[in-house]
Parts: sequence; C-alpha cells; structure tokens
Amino acid sequence: RRGGYMELTGFSDDIKAQVLKLASIHLCPTLSGQICVALMMNPPKPGTPSYDLYIKERDGILSSLKRRATRMVAALNALEGVSCTAAEGAMYAFPQITLPPKACEAAAAIDKKPDWLYCRELLAE
Repeated sequence: RRGGYMELTGFSDDIKAQVLKLASIHLCPTLSGQICVALMMNPPKPGTPSYDLYIKERDGILSSLKRRATRMVAALNALEGVSCTAAEGAMYAFPQITLPPKACEAAAAIDKKPDWLYCRELLAE
C-alpha cells in the first residue's frame, strides 16, 4: 500500500499549484493507500472504541523503527572510516565516509574525485 502526505508552507499559491500538478502526474496511490493517509490525518480520538488499540499499535511501530534505526547507525559507526549521526524521524541515515589519504592520492593520480574512485571500486567488487 502506498500513500503520501505533503504540506507546503511559505510558498505562493502559484508554486503550490505547480507542485500539486507535478505530484499528481507521478503518484497514483491505491484506494487503500488514500484511506490510510486519511486515517493518519484524522486518528481515533481519546474515548473512542479504537483509541487504545491505535495508541498501542502506533507506539509499537514507532518504537520498532527507533530500535532498528539505532542499530543501523551503530553498525555504520562500527565501520572503519564511517561516521553517522543518529537517524531522526525516519529510517534515513546519512553516513559520512572518510577516505584514507592514499585513496585520495590514487584518485588524483587518475584525475578523478576520491568519491568517484571509491564508488568504482565498490562496483568492481
């Protein structure tokens, strides 16, 4: 199931209309995806029959994502030459790879950027 939500603030109405048009031609979520996004935007309220189950499921999902993100960042930080800040809000992590001086020199010797050489070497393995 796919669904999406985006909020644009601080943009003119003309810009918002263009972004909506662009998003509309590339996305076609299923009906179930649309229903899920609608439910996400209007969750059960306290006192309603499904509220307790909603909170339990929501908190379970969020804690599972947090646990996996923490493990992923720890694994990245354990790699030599890799550092990564904590993933916040989603499973997106942005590691920084520090290449050793010899790798930078090897790239310069063939008139290439170090990251280009690194990627080429990864693909060659």
